[in-house]
Amino acid sequence: MKNLSIYLIFVWPFIYSNARLFSQDGGSEIYSIFRFIGPEFRMIEALIFISINLVIFLYTYFLRKKDDYITYSIFLLFVLVSIVSMLGLAEGIAPTQYIFRSSYELLCPFLVFNIGAKMNITQKMITQGLKFLFVIMIINTVAIFHQFIFLYNGIFVDGDLFRGIFADAHIQAIFSYSAALFIMSTPSILKKFYLCIPFNIFCAFVSSNEKAAIFFSIVILGLILKSLNTRNAIFVLGILMISFLNIVPLIELFSPRLLEYSDIFTFQDLVFLSGPFQMGFDLIQQLSGSIKNIMFGIGPSLFGGPSCLALIQNNLAPHYISDIFIVEALGTFNILPLSGFFSKSSFYITIIGEFGIMVFFVFLLLVKHIFSLLLKSKSLFFKKSLISVFIFIFLCATLSSYSVWDSQTILTPLFLFISYIYNNQQSGDKIEFKSS
Repeated sequence: MKNLSIYLIFVWPFIYSNARLFSQDGGSEIYSIFRFIGPEFRMIEALIFISINLVIFLYTYFLRKKDDYITYSIFLLFVLVSIVSMLGLAEGIAPTQYIFRSSYELLCPFLVFNIGAKMNITQKMITQGLKFLFVIMIINTVAIFHQFIFLYNGIFVDGDLFRGIFADAHIQAIFSYSAALFIMSTPSILKKFYLCIPFNIFCAFVSSNEKAAIFFSIVILGLILKSLNTRNAIFVLGILMISFLNIVPLIELFSPRLLEYSDIFTFQDLVFLSGPFQMGFDLIQQLSGSIKNIMFGIGPSLFGGPSCLALIQNNLAPHYISDIFIVEALGTFNILPLSGFFSKSSFYITIIGEFGIMVFFVFLLLVKHIFSLLLKSKSLFFKKSLISVFIFIFLCATLSSYSVWDSQTILTPLFLFISYIYNNQQSGDKIEFKSS
């Protein structure tokens, strides 16, 4: 029963994401196999995960009586998020279901980690999980190529239509880039599956996720420089510096829409008008003059997250929030392009805006501690792959409030793998592929 629960936790994010694909348009909804699963199942998932974590804390504190930094830190984050949520409910600005969704999406990866750390994940489970991810990667690649060749006749249409088997194109791009990074980061995996890399990159590239493409390139550059000696690394960096002197080809590759506005705006203007800068200015305006907002945020679902955009789309958001995020929610714009760089979207700014600096501080401490577990691990032969994916995801979150942290298709496997490390950091176990 315990093994079945772990497997279900592992595969559930992929099932739910595929189910949500049915609500999309453009023809890709035909790839939704689990269309019978509605959004109410996410509520059931949340109640189950929260209940299990409460039991874990009570057991750890009252029966086991053991100092467990991560368990207590996760519970502290849960308590703080609950307080912010109750304040949001008391103010009555946003409906209950939106507040609950925003709060749960912030907590979910940590709840998954806590469950995995207490359920003794085995080497066999990890190996089977990797095989499952490989199968998902193949199925998604086939779906993308089918969409490109048959559904859209080999034409690079709107990147948002290339969803593969996932709920949206951004999730698909994050998964495909992560799969490529996972293969490239560990030599033993690269040797076996190197042919998959160009297919994964193509699947991600057609989705036109500019920010993910740039962060993917940054992580790849880091991998290259790390594998070089000091002299060669300096040589490569010199070439890159020279190439940046003529930055136009790079912009044409990653964000060609920016060039359409190069005659109207200077580069400094474009940086100033970029989404994160403008979102930061809006945050300062919303927090200024209110100690409550600084400490506990404006309220869950009220500053740029997925729930906030849904609130605006359903005409339920207060006007001062709708005015800030109307472009991101409805896709309308006047002067600037609806490009990823001009979208007011940053997961970290969203946390501060919706939950305040106390929750943000505890969140950063938890992320730091979990990442340090990964860095110190000697139990996984694919540790470097997990580190690359971890860095990539958290880089993407700097310029995106949605389809990164709120989607568990990457974070659930990642945090379950790290929970295995947490349980086995003293054992020195090493996981290896077994031929089947």
